[in-house]
Amino acid sequence: MIYKYWIEFDEEGDIKSFHKSKKECKNECQEFIVKLIPIDRSEKLEEVANEFHKGVEAFSKDIKDFTKVSKKVSTELGKIINKIKI
Repeated sequence: MIYKYWIEFDEEGDIKSFHKSKKECKNECQEFIVKLIPIDRSEKLEEVANEFHKGVEAFSKDIKDFTKVSKKVSTELGKIINKIKI
């Protein structure tokens, strides 16, 4: 759901008030488009955490594999450059 609101902030930058129309705003307000995204709390937090952990582990493994391959490529390029210089 997408809405247009006029929002007033306090000195710390927190939302002080929000209004559906500019007429309702008594002080200095800024106009914003606000998208409301519903939160589905039906999933168990533990399941979500496990899936996230698996994703992080897979990403870490991919980074390690990439590092190994990039070192090999760098070494081979260094050898080729040394041959060309001679």
